[in-house]
Order: sequence, then C-alpha cells, then structure tokens
Amino acid sequence: MGHIPSWDDTRPQKRSKGSLSFPTAPIFDLKKLSTKKTLYAVLTCLAIFQVINVLNSKEGTDPNTHASLFVGPSTTSGPLAIPIYKVSKATKTSIATLSDYQSKIASDFPDLVRLPKNSDFFSEVKDEKPWWSIEGHYVYGPGEISYEGVPAEAEGIANPLILIRPDFVGLSIYGSLVWNKATILENNALQKENFPFHPEPDKLDYFPSESRAEVSYDISRFLFRVNEWTEDELTKEDISFLPVTYNAAFFGFPYAALSSRESQNLAQTDWSKIIFTKAPLRFFYKLCGNPEGCNHRSSNFMMRPAIKVKALPATAVFYLWKKFPTKKRSEPDFKFAIFMY
Repeated sequence: MGHIPSWDDTRPQKRSKGSLSFPTAPIFDLKKLSTKKTLYAVLTCLAIFQVINVLNSKEGTDPNTHASLFVGPSTTSGPLAIPIYKVSKATKTSIATLSDYQSKIASDFPDLVRLPKNSDFFSEVKDEKPWWSIEGHYVYGPGEISYEGVPAEAEGIANPLILIRPDFVGLSIYGSLVWNKATILENNALQKENFPFHPEPDKLDYFPSESRAEVSYDISRFLFRVNEWTEDELTKEDISFLPVTYNAAFFGFPYAALSSRESQNLAQTDWSKIIFTKAPLRFFYKLCGNPEGCNHRSSNFMMRPAIKVKALPATAVFYLWKKFPTKKRSEPDFKFAIFMY
C-alpha cells in the first residue's frame, strides 16, 4: 500500500477549532415533572442503584474473568519502568498474536500482573474479519481501504498497563488535522516506520505500593513532526483527547472519573463524573466504512465532549474503582495519570 485512493471522498470534514464534541447524556429535572412521572423517576433511580449493587458484588472480584494488579502498601515501591510495545507492520493480526502482548507483560512482571483464566477481552471480536487500521482510522477515514495495515487499537492491546489511553482527537482528522496528501504521496510517507499518525506514549512508570501509575506523551515533539505532513499547522491550542478505558475494565476497574483537583491545565469537563470503563473491542458492520465490516473499540457508555488541554505541560489524573464509589470523594483503588508535555 503506497497510494491513497479516493482520499477526498473518505476523509471526514474538518471541524473548526473548539467545536469537537459528542452527544451528552440527558439530564432530568424532577421539579418539572408531574407527580406520576416523579414517582416513576424515583423508582427508576432505585432500580439503577439496585443494578449498581449487583455489579459491585461481582465486578472486579473474580480472578477467573478479570486481570489483577498487585498493588498496595505491602507491594513493591517502584518505580517500575514498564516497556512500551509497538506492533510491527509485519505482525499477523489475530487474537492469538495480540494476546501474546498481554502474556508477555504478565511474564515480565509477575509481581505486578496476574492474567485471568477465562478473559472476555476479545469475546466480541471476529477473528476472521479485518480491523480498522491505523492508516484507515487516522489518515483515510471510513472507507473501503480502511482495514489495510496494523490495527488502530494495536497500541492499546499491546500495552494493557496503559489503563487509560488518551485518543488525541483534536490532533486528528476528526479535529483540526488536514493531511497534505501531495507531500505524503510524493514521499511514500505512510510506509515510513515512524510516520506520526498520532501521539505515542514514551514512558510508563508504575508505583505499586502507592497504587498509582503514570504514562507520558511528548506532544511538543509530535506537533513538530506531524506538521511536516499537514496543510495547516497544528498548534498546542488544538490538543484535546478522549479517554480510552477498556484496559482499566480488563484489570477489574469498571468505574473511573477524572480528578479535577489533581489534574492540571485542563479545561472544565464532564469527565469528572463517574464513567463505566467497559467499552469492549468488538466487530462492527458499518463503523469503518468497509463493506465487510471491521473490528474496533466501542464507545464509552456515556459519550462526552473531548477533554481540552489549556497549556503544556498538562496532567490528567483518573481515579479508578473496583466498586461504584458511594461518595464523590471516595478514595480510589488506583490512580492513573497521563502527563503531556
């Protein structure tokens, strides 16, 4: 693959800066409802809390279905430098080969990671079907050639200890980025091993005894590199991201929230409210635009606007819980920080 057919037909339209957002969940005002509707709303809330209680009794506790992290005061102090893996273009994409990355992490860090006997991580993936590729997702957009190449989710699968992975949508074709197709075609740039499709993590440290971890992204360097291939210059004002959470769910943390108190240089966001991290990898018939369908990640339970970065350096600290936190400031079971500089 060294060409970009039908580029203009497949690339999503450019949005104006600051306009990147997704539908938010409806908010109900009980004061405006009739008595009958109020009673119905109250009963619905009680039912929801009952479901939460059931989930709390099961989620994150079964070692046969969830991976585990050995963290807490009696564990290793750290920092543990966790290697960051990149899936080669020569790698055959299958559940078996992608699962090998999880097994390697567990083998290299047996005092930190324990894998489940019966994981449902890939249960909704169709192994015989293609994946939405890095080129398809970050360059072409939805279309018939969107499945050629390494899966866009390869980074997340190969690095399961990045519990919350930022998808920098503001620095993509779904935000402010417009590729200079002439320059890319002329230099056969997509075949280069280090082409800057998206910001990649450069460091991952775990502090088991403190129940926290930190991943870092050199956004300044990415902007310098990517602007060689864009029509309009991307700037730090374009930085925004959506948290990808399926690895947190894989390790038995079904609930998460952004800590406004501990995060730095982020705009106000709805992500400080509790989210469900269960957003599995699965097969879609129409998502990537390929007539045969493709495997990709599903969206979070509640879609919210992307998190806007106001300035660099910036830090996004996510609280993770094994059970639904009953109080707004409930102490998390784990903290995962994303450092951007």
